[in-house]
Amino acid sequence: MIIIKKDYRNINIKLELIEIGNDICIIISGGDRPHIGAISIYSKEEGIQTISLKNHKDYIIGEMCINNIKDMPLGNISVSSGIHLDDITKNQIDDVYKICNSIFKELKKKLLTISINTGGS
Repeated sequence: MIIIKKDYRNINIKLELIEIGNDICIIISGGDRPHIGAISIYSKEEGIQTISLKNHKDYIIGEMCINNIKDMPLGNISVSSGIHLDDITKNQIDDVYKICNSIFKELKKKLLTISINTGGS
């Protein structure tokens, strides 16, 4: 299991990863009301497939996460994402993207370490 938490300008976001054989399941949540807004799944054969609830933009974060790690030696990837900030501003949206990109960069380093140390998941 991998857990990464980041706080920036009163925005908190958490990524949790669970290994399921060679596959990984990721949950990205945060803000004022963490929730499930979208679920994206990736396989090398089928690419990214996403289900997003009405009026939710969380799929953007889930697909960003997948795109950051899909070229690694992993099996299938699922990402459940839900970040909600009350009355979010454009600047806060930009901050969410910055926080998530920082989390995804750290995740990739951790996955490389696991892969190098254990020969894979």
